[in-house]
Amino acid sequence: MESILIKKEEQSVMLRQGTGRPPIIIMNPEKVIAVVSGGLDSTTMLYHIIEQGYHPIVLTFHYGQKHKLEIEYAQATCDKLGLEHHVISIPALPGSSLTDKDVEVPKEDYSVETQKLTVVPNRNMVFLSVAASYAIAYGCKWIFYAAHHNDEAVYPDCTRAFVDNMNMTLNVATYKMPQIDAPFIDKTKAEIVKIGHELGVPFEDTWSCYDPVEVTVSKDAVAFSKEMAHCGVCGTCRERKNAFEESNVEDPTIYNR
Repeated sequence: MESILIKKEEQSVMLRQGTGRPPIIIMNPEKVIAVVSGGLDSTTMLYHIIEQGYHPIVLTFHYGQKHKLEIEYAQATCDKLGLEHHVISIPALPGSSLTDKDVEVPKEDYSVETQKLTVVPNRNMVFLSVAASYAIAYGCKWIFYAAHHNDEAVYPDCTRAFVDNMNMTLNVATYKMPQIDAPFIDKTKAEIVKIGHELGVPFEDTWSCYDPVEVTVSKDAVAFSKEMAHCGVCGTCRERKNAFEESNVEDPTIYNR
């Protein structure tokens, strides 16, 4: 079932179908740009802004990441919700274990020092700059992305200072002056899990792992299938596990370890 029905003659949009919540019809909903990776945080953000009555146009980036499986999850979510989705391929962004085949993704505990290896230099500035072009083309005032409090110590482009300065840059770099909003910037990942749980986000439809593993899954006594599982030991898997534990929400994720 389509989750968004646009009636051009009435300019109304039916939101929230496919989210597990009662659908609502909104006249002339405000279109916004949402940067969505397919991960837990950005998918929850997508459900959150739909709940707020916005009509998101979704951007997902292929930037040479090893864990490009997340793009498939973003596409599946947008298909389920009936959202316009653009997968934007850009030249591979170097300088990170997430994009450099010769640098191993760290498997130690999620500490600042180990996780600095997963920093993709200037990634969010690149994404948000492209998103600003889409915002202007679509007449959108707002660009949403899912930076959160846990990211702050490791990722410079996930801080309030970064958002504030990007908005000042957009004020002088564009005529239309779209603005960036990071609704979870003061939220921990555990708090985001709680929000997603309340919104009915199907967490099994999100992907976090930086180093996916193929596993054999038993379907019944004689049937087996191959599926990709979260490795369970990379930094983002550990953070995902901890967030579900801290929030007391059942974790549907299949982990290899």
